[in-house]
Amino acid sequence: NNNNNNNNNNDNNSNHNHKNNINYQSSSYILAGLLSIHSFISGLTIGIKNQPSEMFTVFFAIFSHKWIEAFALGINLLQKEIALHSYIQAIIIYSSMTPLGIGLGAILEATIIGFWGVALEGFINAFGAGTFVYVAILDILAFEFEQQLPKSILIQKYIMTIIGFCAMTIMLIIFTE
Repeated sequence: NNNNNNNNNNDNNSNHNHKNNINYQSSSYILAGLLSIHSFISGLTIGIKNQPSEMFTVFFAIFSHKWIEAFALGINLLQKEIALHSYIQAIIIYSSMTPLGIGLGAILEATIIGFWGVALEGFINAFGAGTFVYVAILDILAFEFEQQLPKSILIQKYIMTIIGFCAMTIMLIIFTE
């Protein structure tokens, strides 16, 4: 009877660990999905532009953080020990979203003209900027500053964040008309 209880406890622990592992790994899929949506919207903001200087400005903003975003996603998937085929699938989906967004944005820009074209461009620009700010502040910065770190490290993080925002602002001023 005692041996039977041990088997039940082992089954419960195994089942509990399996559920925790699924939840642990699903957070990586959620992150990949959210970053893919963000990438698609970023692509839309490039594709909807009809002036090369505007395209360059948006491209530069996206390029300046895309590599960090991709690196963070790759590390997150590796840390969660995602199966190789799922890892490759998530990376391919994520990587294809910006070009797909650019293509759809270009089609929309070419086909929707007049008031609705201007309104659509404004909406996509606002939505793209909003997702960028949301991801930057709530997903990346919140994680960086919620960790229990020595005060000197936190001060360094605050200073580097401010420098980063200032550098992006200066580049925006320099590269916009």
